[in-house]
Amino acid sequence: MTIAAPAAPDDKDAYAAEHPEHSDEELLRTLPGAIRLEPLPVPLDIDQESDENVDQVKAHILSKVHGRRRVPLVGLDEVYNKIYSLMEQTVTEGEGNSCLLIGPRACGKTAVVETALAELRRQHPYEFLTVRLSGFAQTDDKMALREISTQLEAERAAMDAPADRDDTEGRARRSKPSSEVMARLLALLAHPEEHGTSYDVVSIVVVLDEFDRFTMHARQMLLYNLFDIAQSRKAPVCVIGVSARMNAGDMLEKRVKSRFSHRVLQVAPAATVGAFWQVARQCLTVERDAAGQYVLRDGPAKTPALAAAAESWNRNVDELYADASGAVRQLVERVFVTTKDVRQLCLAWAVAVAMAGARYPHMTPRMVTDHSIQPLDSQLEYVLGLSELELVLLICATRVELKYTTGADGEQTVAKKDGPGVINFNIVYDEYHSLSVKSKLDRNAAGSIVDSVVRIWGRELAMAAWENLESAQLIVPQTGPVNGGGDGAGSREMKSMLSEVSMGELAEIVQAMDVPDTVKAWCRTL
Repeated sequence: MTIAAPAAPDDKDAYAAEHPEHSDEELLRTLPGAIRLEPLPVPLDIDQESDENVDQVKAHILSKVHGRRRVPLVGLDEVYNKIYSLMEQTVTEGEGNSCLLIGPRACGKTAVVETALAELRRQHPYEFLTVRLSGFAQTDDKMALREISTQLEAERAAMDAPADRDDTEGRARRSKPSSEVMARLLALLAHPEEHGTSYDVVSIVVVLDEFDRFTMHARQMLLYNLFDIAQSRKAPVCVIGVSARMNAGDMLEKRVKSRFSHRVLQVAPAATVGAFWQVARQCLTVERDAAGQYVLRDGPAKTPALAAAAESWNRNVDELYADASGAVRQLVERVFVTTKDVRQLCLAWAVAVAMAGARYPHMTPRMVTDHSIQPLDSQLEYVLGLSELELVLLICATRVELKYTTGADGEQTVAKKDGPGVINFNIVYDEYHSLSVKSKLDRNAAGSIVDSVVRIWGRELAMAAWENLESAQLIVPQTGPVNGGGDGAGSREMKSMLSEVSMGELAEIVQAMDVPDTVKAWCRTL
């Protein structure tokens, strides 16, 4: 709606008396000196598109934007059919299968697996169990075995008992030692012939997210046993690994590769801007079912008004993208050429979707671009938000890596030639401790009254800060098995890491931060 500016009203009340048809919001946009905002869209009649209908559409869209609801697959039918066929053969024929699904992040790998599992559960209810593991959560084989046992027994008990049963046994089960956990797990996975019984064994689908991180476990025992069970018909098990690393299959040890089926499926991201938009459009619009009805969270639209609200919403989204020179099209193209991450594009729309209401249900380009949620432009910007302990550990990690990779003459040292990955928590903490003690002694010797000494924190707090750096991907695990080996806390401290930040980049950022001069000096000299 475009409103002509008044000649020169003395105040808002006088102008409001002359123009009673304008709302308070329209008056603020019209008065001289006010911020010139984008004209509001023409309001719809509340009777035609009620607040309740718009809220239902918004709730449906936001559930997809934030990952709480599955999004229909686009352009992934071939990979989906292969994954579903493997799972179905395990459930119906009792076959053991294994597969590795690889592709860049946000290309649809997890969506393919979860959609296949949902369809398989609809076609074959109560005929299989699902185990989901993540390389980020289960960092060693002991944690993974306990999680497998917990999930298997919980799902099996859910088939035979009501959901509101007492969980006393479950809490006791999770507190059992690893030997009993392994015995229970083998009993669950064992084929009935091994027990001399004839009961029907339940098929199991195991999904290993961040598969490459499981290859870093000591001796890869978990992967070896899972692949061995799937290959030797000990139980109908389908093992599906999901990884963003293209060389994930090459990270397997030779004996593990001998048990793996070598079935690798690749998921490619959208090749064109149009294909990328079609994937994003599934997140931002209300889909139709086979009968042509709009489907929301509670099922098909039950009233004509709700269907009209869904149709109006879809038309609004399509019109925003149709403008070839508009801000929305530029946003889509920018995300496509940089990350091809559909999740990033959907988050850019999240605020605009939440702002829509019954009176103004249509989004505008400015609502999408001015209020978009965008990630940081560079990984280095995370450094500005680090705590002092996290910052000094990152500096020490970069210092140690620099010491071990170049000598005084600039050539590679023996440690580098023997192989990368000499950086771990123990070495970095020793560097941090020695630098802190040395700075304290230097200050005492110089008689300085300025307190620029870095505090020496304990190992437990330092380990938590070290893991935060890994979560921010400022340090990354070394490719291949862990050098230190072993399980538990020892493997965490000996886990081989590599710094993703160079000393030059770190020094430039630290010089502009409010940190002690001692910390800044650590970035300048070794």
